[in-house]
Amino acid sequence: MKTDEEIRKEVILAIQGEPILNQTELNVVVKDGIVTMMGTVNSSSKKFSAWRIAAGIQSVRAVELEIIVLPALNVNKGDDIKRFF
Repeated sequence: MKTDEEIRKEVILAIQGEPILNQTELNVVVKDGIVTMMGTVNSSSKKFSAWRIAAGIQSVRAVELEIIVLPALNVNKGDDIKRFF
């Protein structure tokens, strides 16, 4: 059985190794084998990937996500910016 700190380190390393999440900043807390992930991502697929990674770690009993999805603003022209102000 892994300690909470061992699980936390493994989850963080797995997130860093996942191309879709490697630039994502998520806080990871583990208590009694329950992983809680907090932060923001710009797509629901990234949120699901974070869950999938944590759930796949041995000794994880459950995964709680406190991750907010904030889609990135895609601005290509200066005129697009003016519309928001």
